[in-house]
Amino acid sequence: MDTLDTIERIASEKLGIAAERLKSAHTLSEAGIDSLAATELVFAIEAQFGVVIDATELARVRTMQDLADIVDALRADGRGMS
Repeated sequence: MDTLDTIERIASEKLGIAAERLKSAHTLSEAGIDSLAATELVFAIEAQFGVVIDATELARVRTMQDLADIVDALRADGRGMS
């Protein structure tokens, strides 16, 4: 399972959003993810992948793919939790 698939699974489980809705949405807001839900999602992603997504990175996020790209970059750079 790749990073995007895992993030979509986490969002579906934690936020109760149907996987089909997540896959068809172009943005997080189209998927029904508001700022509170996004915060909950980020905490779950950080726990799952062992990374810390800082506010600067989070401000760039508009899509699920953006989140996946940030997680992949953090893991590749070895910037996970110690």
